[in-house]
Formats: sequence, C-alpha cells, structure tokens
Amino acid sequence: PVVNRELIFICFGLTAATAPTFGVLFGGGVVDRAGGYKDHRGMVRSLKLCTVFGAIATACGIVLSCVDIYWFVVAGLWAVLFFGGSILPPATGMLIAVVDPGIRPFANAMSMVAYNIMGYSLGSILPGAIMTWLSEGPMKDQHYSVLIWGMRTILLWSVIGFAGMALALRSAARDPNTPR
Repeated sequence: PVVNRELIFICFGLTAATAPTFGVLFGGGVVDRAGGYKDHRGMVRSLKLCTVFGAIATACGIVLSCVDIYWFVVAGLWAVLFFGGSILPPATGMLIAVVDPGIRPFANAMSMVAYNIMGYSLGSILPGAIMTWLSEGPMKDQHYSVLIWGMRTILLWSVIGFAGMALALRSAARDPNTPR
C-alpha cells in the first residue's frame, strides 16, 4: 500500500520519541509501585513484571511481522517500543543490584558493551546482512520482499530477548537458600 512519505516520517518520529520514553516511565513506575527489587521476593516480582512486558512486546513483534496495514503497523511498533522500554529501568537496575558492590562499575560497563554489540549494532548489521543475502540470491529483483524480511528479522529478534528474560525469572524464582 502506498502511504505519503511525510506521514511516514511524522509517525516514525512521534513513535520513536514517545513510545520508549513513556515505556521507561511506565515500567519504572510499575515496578516501584510493586515494591521494587531490594530483596529476593521483590526481584522475582520485578522479573515477573519485566517478563510480562517482554511477552507483550514480543507478541506484538510477531504479529507485526505478518501484517501490512499501515496504521496497525504504526500502533504495533508503538506498543513494541513502549513495552520494550518498560523493561529497561527495572532490568538494568536488577542487573547491577545482583553484582557485588566492588565490581558494579565494571559490571555496568560490561552490560553496556553487551547492549551495544548484541542490541544496537547487531540490530542494524544482522538485518542488513540478511537483506543483502536475499537481494543477491533468493529474492533478486524483489525489493519490497527483501525489506519485509529485514524488518521481520528485527521484530522477531525479540524472541531471543524474551527467552533470556524468562530464563532469568525461572532462575530467580528458585529458593535462594537452596544450593544449585
């Protein structure tokens, strides 16, 4: 479907600016109202909330990877970015809270390296590599289909993040006094 380029730019700008920002505020507020993550029970409760946020973002991403209706895609991307942003404050805080205070600066730096390499950088390199491979091979001369598969790669990548969050919840839900 043909959509006015100006409308696309406006919607992208509004979505990219508002969804993650409101998501960060929402996620931090919900976890704080639920008691935070200062003790083990709070950590498990916060991880449950993050897992729910991740499940919603991932489900929206999966659905969006199959849809081609402009306003549905805009709303869905807003939801993906909102619920993804909702995870950031509590997840980042919990990652640092579980580390020995003496090495927290190092742990924080390493987490930033991981975010940048596995998230931000890979978020453009991997879809680009897949799109290049598709455009030179199986989907030569199918520019629109190649773009769709690039976007699907980005949207479906959240499944891996959600799996990690679910595993963290499973691990944290165990009794902390039980040897592993």
